[in-house]
Amino acid sequence: MFYKPYPKSIELAERMRIELYHRWLDALEAYYEGYINDHAELPDDEVGRPCTVKWLDGFGYPVLSVEYMGMLPHYDEKMKIKGKVRDMYQRAFWLAKSGIPIKHEFKQAHIYVIHYFPDRMVRDLDNRYTKFLIDNFRHAGFIPDDSWQHVSWTETGLLGNEAKVVLFVVDDKHLADFGAKHIDLLKKQSSEVERKMEKQAKKKAVEIVNIDLGKPSTDYPMKSQMRESLF
Repeated sequence: MFYKPYPKSIELAERMRIELYHRWLDALEAYYEGYINDHAELPDDEVGRPCTVKWLDGFGYPVLSVEYMGMLPHYDEKMKIKGKVRDMYQRAFWLAKSGIPIKHEFKQAHIYVIHYFPDRMVRDLDNRYTKFLIDNFRHAGFIPDDSWQHVSWTETGLLGNEAKVVLFVVDDKHLADFGAKHIDLLKKQSSEVERKMEKQAKKKAVEIVNIDLGKPSTDYPMKSQMRESLF
């Protein structure tokens, strides 16, 4: 029987990073216990946090922004990690929203979900746990419900300098304006990142050829670009 080790390897990797994520949240919740108990906004310090929640200004209408560090885990019922994934994103969100007021309830909401990837490796967007991120808005009271009567969303992937997931919530009537003013800008920035990556790749290709020909290179040895975000 032909054996494919990849699914089991992916499951072990996902379980490991979920465990590390929960331990990270344990430490953060203990560190910010006073702020959490007082429902106060977390300080703008240098402590790394897996999630940030904030209201964006300058649009003339409410815009809620939520950013999660790293890629969403792979979705596969066989892995039996659904509950753990849900819990870790709930914990990360509730920690980040400490002290963040509900300035506006989006009764007819549109949610932009943007997955930033650090390279052009082929990845499926539908094999991710996006549902849990949207559920957090409902649990927190930013949207009344996540049914089709109240919520629609757009999900896309962009090339970025680091792996992360960014969500923007706007009223549906502002969908076109926000898309033109902000989402299009993010797409242009992503295209610039791609151009820089292509330029760097061409430079490294020339360096490899020079090394093979015995020519010195000031950047040798080169660092590997093959890395995956832990979270």
